[in-house]
Amino acid sequence: IVFGDWSSDVCSSDLNNPNPAGDYINFKINGQDGQKTHAEVFDRLGRMVACAEFTNGNNHAIDVSGLAPGAYVIRIYTGGEMIREMFIKN
Repeated sequence: IVFGDWSSDVCSSDLNNPNPAGDYINFKINGQDGQKTHAEVFDRLGRMVACAEFTNGNNHAIDVSGLAPGAYVIRIYTGGEMIREMFIKN
């Protein structure tokens, strides 16, 4: 997975999110057909504030328009791996 500058061998992913983010975090995961991807967004207190499930091979977007401005963590689970990255919401 490639998330920012981090990578592993399972599959590849391109994080295309604007950082700082506006209304959406955008990313693409390339993996095995039919493999599910789960994404979660957490605030600074560790509370999950958004989540979504996707099937790999498509462009994905998580709606963060309802979040208050500040720092957040996104976790993406796919192929038995978890990627964690921080982003700023405007």
